[in-house]
Amino acid sequence: MENFDVAVIGLGPAGLKFAQLALAKGLKVVCFEKKHAGGTCLNVGCIPTKSILHDASTHASWEEAKARAEKITKTFRSAVEKSLVASGAEIVFQEAKIIDRNTVLASGAEYKADKIICATGSHQAQIKGLECDGEFLLSSDDIFKLDSVPNNILIIGSGAIGIEWARIFSDLGSSVTVVEKAPNLLPALDISVSKRMERILRARKIKFYTSCGVENVENKKVTLENGETLEPSKVLVAIGRVPVCPKLPDGVYAIGDAKPVLMLAHSAEAQAVSLFNHLYNGKELIEISSADIPSVIYGVPEIASIGVREQDIENLEDYKIYNYPLLKLAKAHCDNQIEGFIKIITTLDGEIKGAHIVSLEASSLVSQIQIAMKGKLKVDDIKEIIFAHPTLSEGIKEALFE
Repeated sequence: MENFDVAVIGLGPAGLKFAQLALAKGLKVVCFEKKHAGGTCLNVGCIPTKSILHDASTHASWEEAKARAEKITKTFRSAVEKSLVASGAEIVFQEAKIIDRNTVLASGAEYKADKIICATGSHQAQIKGLECDGEFLLSSDDIFKLDSVPNNILIIGSGAIGIEWARIFSDLGSSVTVVEKAPNLLPALDISVSKRMERILRARKIKFYTSCGVENVENKKVTLENGETLEPSKVLVAIGRVPVCPKLPDGVYAIGDAKPVLMLAHSAEAQAVSLFNHLYNGKELIEISSADIPSVIYGVPEIASIGVREQDIENLEDYKIYNYPLLKLAKAHCDNQIEGFIKIITTLDGEIKGAHIVSLEASSLVSQIQIAMKGKLKVDDIKEIIFAHPTLSEGIKEALFE
């Protein structure tokens, strides 16, 4: 029986990051992965979806888009696995079971480790009566297996997964309908973003229902709670994900989607870094807060958010809300992308508490605001920064002069 310093179960973003840090410190590491390195994000989530989003917007065929996404996924997966092995990790491609705080069982063999890290990820959430069958009712994993673009598709749920796939199939020529149980699309985001997304979908001829769920599905007919009956070619059930985590013995640590703050790759990596620094570098364990984590929905325009939402503020008189329309920004006109806004929420003394952006490159813009928040820069500090012109970034500064 071989002994290790660290056993990492699951090689998604959290497990990978922890293993990489451990190897860099010279620790002896064994990793367990029952499918592919990279987890949901690399294999059936973030990366292939963004690749297909891009190709769909350039009018590539479904077959071309899928092939390029698969090539990107395989390239990065191979690179990750080779890097781990080259750094000294042992990878066991088998399902693992935690026996006790120092023992992992895989394929009948026991592995001993001083520390066990459970990074087992998440799986598609299910609703009774809407259990995915891989044929008509599809999960976000199943969608990549489609041989052709459905003539019309019903998407249940309007979170990041639902909205991104709505954009993809709309670009590929499908008739798309979105059903959302909450009163607004993108219910986790700021209300202004939700309202703008509704406008964007209308402009793209994507039909949607809010405050409406699915009553039942029978013989490929979907009855909504409002009494309407739809007959889509396919249904994508995009109602989110739930953690996959066994009951852990004391002394075993869960990170990533197995212990979610937000189910995002960068959140998972941040948890891994915090836990590693606590266990091996003597640092205080930092509990990652959702207020510190940016979220992005991709497509054109992108949507990015961080921090407090307007609807969460009890006393609006204690805050200042800046809202700058892209219509005023020269670079947006140059790019022919004037749909959107930059919204920044601050305290009355200028401390930035949140930002919500609908814009080309919103994913980059929100990171600039995040850096300002982390660096404790206030409104007056940002006003003194010289932004390049013409850029979308200068919209951040211009917003604060509104």
